[in-house]
Amino acid sequence: MLSNNIDRTPEGVLTFAGYDVTQLAKEYGTPLYLMDEARIRANCRMYLQAFRDHFGPGSLPLYASKAASFKQMYRIMAEEGMGVDVVSSGELYTALSAGFPAERIYFHGNCKTDADLAYGVSQGIGFFVADNREELLALEKTAAEANVTQKILLRVTPGIDPHTYEAVSTGKVDSKFGAAVETGQAMELVKLALTLPHLDLRGLHCHVGSQVFGEDVYQRTLDIMVPFLASSSFCTPRTSPQEAVRPHRPSTPFSGSTLPQYSSTVGTPGSPIRISWISVPAISFSACTK
Repeated sequence: MLSNNIDRTPEGVLTFAGYDVTQLAKEYGTPLYLMDEARIRANCRMYLQAFRDHFGPGSLPLYASKAASFKQMYRIMAEEGMGVDVVSSGELYTALSAGFPAERIYFHGNCKTDADLAYGVSQGIGFFVADNREELLALEKTAAEANVTQKILLRVTPGIDPHTYEAVSTGKVDSKFGAAVETGQAMELVKLALTLPHLDLRGLHCHVGSQVFGEDVYQRTLDIMVPFLASSSFCTPRTSPQEAVRPHRPSTPFSGSTLPQYSSTVGTPGSPIRISWISVPAISFSACTK
């Protein structure tokens, strides 16, 4: 089994987190999302402990809201001491409605609207992760109008090919996300951010892709990001990449399951094909504090 919270009874009935899934289907209908709260909390604590042991004070694992954005999930993350990232005003609204601390929210996305920026600033969120020049200028205008100084990270692309599915490869030079280190655009973005009086540049963010299985990808990423970090004028060479790390959907793989209802089997005679969906974690990191 891929997960120890999936089992079957002596009678052969499938169970999830100790519950008979046939009974759950009868009670709630299908398709049904099943989440194992104990497993989610255990995953959060595992990451938090690893961060305390290896990244030091000020480090923070972030839960990726796109994995499952609903109120109880945010309550769990708040209780466990996690941060969260959001990529829309809807996810931000849901997190705030659940009482999640605004200062531990990071707003990602490469196409934030003016309304997104205004909402995030008005709610006092911890960080915006800015992708491009246009966003920096729009966020500076929004923060100035609100008479606040907004903390930000800059998303940069290290030029790494993670050898994964093209649609989820996000770290190459021509990625639609962030500014490329190799072309000099990332440094130009850093310099611009430092001139904007209502933005407080606190670090860099990069993401190389999803469904990444080679550990060398992350080492190669660090080999590019750490020197760039050290060369950036807002950071010293002693600064280590430890502020915020988002293990991509870290808390929910194998903590939840989709319970479908069987309708048919497709395949050739004697060799039926059954398709199951599972999520595989990737990793991203944000680095450097003043």
